[in-house]
Amino acid sequence: MDKFLNETNETKALQKIYSHIQDEKSKEIYMSRSMYSLSDDRVYMKNIVRNCDMSKKIYNNINEKNKLVLFGAGTWGGAITYFLNDIVWDYVVDNRRHAEFLNGYKISSLDEIEDKRACYYVVSVLFKWRQIEKQLKDMGIPSENILLLGKIAEEKQYFDLPYLKFGKDEVFIDAGGYNGDTAKRFIEVTNGMYDSIYILEPNKILATECREKVNERNCYVVEKGAWNESTKLAFDMADASSTILVSADEVIETISIDELLDGKRATYIKMDIEGAEYKALLGAEQTIRKYKPKLAISVYHNRCDIWEIPKLVLSYNSDYKLYFRTYSFTGNDTIMYAI
Repeated sequence: MDKFLNETNETKALQKIYSHIQDEKSKEIYMSRSMYSLSDDRVYMKNIVRNCDMSKKIYNNINEKNKLVLFGAGTWGGAITYFLNDIVWDYVVDNRRHAEFLNGYKISSLDEIEDKRACYYVVSVLFKWRQIEKQLKDMGIPSENILLLGKIAEEKQYFDLPYLKFGKDEVFIDAGGYNGDTAKRFIEVTNGMYDSIYILEPNKILATECREKVNERNCYVVEKGAWNESTKLAFDMADASSTILVSADEVIETISIDELLDGKRATYIKMDIEGAEYKALLGAEQTIRKYKPKLAISVYHNRCDIWEIPKLVLSYNSDYKLYFRTYSFTGNDTIMYAI
């Protein structure tokens, strides 16, 4: 069979996505996430997780000399013991035990480990890894025996792609600024040599934290959500993952990136906005068409994101090269880079 019959613009658009994916790792992630979206079969998610760089970091660092401790029995701990089930842990520990067992492992406290300094600790905590690092070091655990997965994710996500290059006059749009960590990381990566930063964060508490943490030159915190237009929307004001909803107690203002910039350029746009990425990209059409900024867009919140978001981006500019990377042991935090 040389070709398919009855091709449509939709089927051609899907074929176009795959033809723009640049490396084998990206193709594997794209295919596995596509199959997971179609089937809900976790075997495809397992393939994504086991082949992500952070999983490889675990495999490369563990050895037979040290007893293995998985520190953190939460979401990441559960995913690691489920998807990386060929690793045998001597201990699974947590400071606050919400259950007795995790995927067959008894959840212990650090006090139950006899020779703490002889163990190798894999800290499976995303946001509070600094506190746990201090806790372990205060107990005399050497740094070389601690693997901080949250730190790795924080440093890599949105910035680790080797093909992603930054100049001295970058204009960064951080849609979904959370607590300002990504903007701070951007400043580090560019060595402070940037033009301007715009952080869009509609959560009032988090926007305040962004202002305090990223108190740098030409950094503007916009207390609005990224959307395809300026309007008011219902909003679930959660600390870690605020979400635009059909109905919720809070109401936020939104703005489009095109309106925010008012014809000015952007060089790098990052979006992790809990499922609002497609709408926000609709509101960035003119900016993307005119300036072709580098993009780092979450493509995992909605079932169709893995197809619809790259299709939309390529409709704006067919010169983009696409890459996919994953930064979570649950299979979440899959990012599409367009450069």
